Amino acid sequence: TCSRRRSRLSKACLYLSSVVSPVISSVRRSLPNASSSGLAKACAAATRAIREKHPNAHILALTSYKEEELVQNALKAGAIGYLLKSIPADELANAIRAAKQGKPTLVHVHVAMKAGIGALWAKHKYGVPYIITENWTGYYRQSVPNIHGQNIFLKRALASVIKEAKRVVPVSNDLAGRIKENFGEIKYQVIPNVVNRDIFFYDPKDVPRFRFIH
Repeated sequence: TCSRRRSRLSKACLYLSSVVSPVISSVRRSLPNASSSGLAKACAAATRAIREKHPNAHILALTSYKEEELVQNALKAGAIGYLLKSIPADELANAIRAAKQGKPTLVHVHVAMKAGIGALWAKHKYGVPYIITENWTGYYRQSVPNIHGQNIFLKRALASVIKEAKRVVPVSNDLAGRIKENFGEIKYQVIPNVVNRDIFFYDPKDVPRFRFIH
C-alpha cells in the first residue's frame, strides 16, 4: 500500500542520513505504481523524518516529477529546495553547495526596477542566480514613470540586472519586445498574465439604475 511505501521510504532516508551524516539529503521521489498524491505524502514524510532526526540538515529534493503538490509538500515538510533530475550536473553541484551554506537555490525578482539590484548583488556576492518576472509598463515611453526619465546610474544598474538574469519572464510578447528594444537581446520566456476566460467572464445584465464604483 502507499502508506507502507511511505514508511519504507522514510526509514530508508533516515538510515542513509544516519550512516552518511550528510549536510545535504537528496530525496529521490519515485515509488512504483503510486499516484502523485501518494508520492507527495511519501516524500513529505521522509523529509520530516530526516528533519526530526537531524534538525540542522539542509534537504534538497531531487525528483523526476514537477507537480505543484510535490513541491508544496516538500517545502512545507522542511526541504529548502526542489530540483528536477534533468538539471545539468554543474547546476546541481552549485545548488548543493548553496544549500550547504544555507543559501537559496534561486532568487525570484518581481519587477526588475530597483528590487533587481539586490538580486544582482546576491549573485555577485554569493553566486545565487535569479529570474525576473516582469509586468512593469515603465519600458514604454508613454508610461509615467518610465526608465527613460531615470538617471544614468539607475539605467545602467537596470541594464545589468536584465542582462545577468538567468531568465526574464515578461507577461506579453509586446513587453518582451520593449525590454529588448531598450537592452538588446535577453534570455526570456513569455508567460501571459491573463485569466481563464472560461471561468472568469463578463456577463452583462440589465440593471434598473446606474452604479459607479470607485
